[in-house]
Amino acid sequence: RQNVTNLLASGTSGWTLNDAEIKQSRLAAKKLQWIRPAKTILGEADQIYRKTLRENQAAIEYLKKRGIDGTTAGRFTIGYAPEGWDTVLKALAQTDEQVASLVQAGLVVKNDSGRHYDRFRNRIMFPIRDQRGRVIGFGGRVIGDGEPKYMNSPETPIFHNGRALY
Repeated sequence: RQNVTNLLASGTSGWTLNDAEIKQSRLAAKKLQWIRPAKTILGEADQIYRKTLRENQAAIEYLKKRGIDGTTAGRFTIGYAPEGWDTVLKALAQTDEQVASLVQAGLVVKNDSGRHYDRFRNRIMFPIRDQRGRVIGFGGRVIGDGEPKYMNSPETPIFHNGRALY
């Protein structure tokens, strides 16, 4: 995609693009370069949440009280984001670039002082999937009295709240 954009922008192809079209095309190419790693990151986070659910008796009991057994939780790939501030951050980011990818994927938040922390904490996690079954975001329901009670992934290059059915 980038090579086609450069060829068209150079005018040597016989076709030309104006500056706005070139900028739009380059932004689209940049977005495409980010989408594959983002879906990988979100899939890895999904695995972390699912594993953490199996290890957390309080979360399991919470689901059982609501009539959700292990088979059902597995079928719907329900997980649990633990109370810690950096479970996903520690597991998936060793470099600044990886931290930035987690922020862009909506899994990690940067506060005003520049520190990063997991967006989802102490929540039952429901993966939001695209038409192909790939994780594109999450919905989380807090265990206990925390606020907000329900939280979804923010808008990202691959997750658009109004376009995803969940």
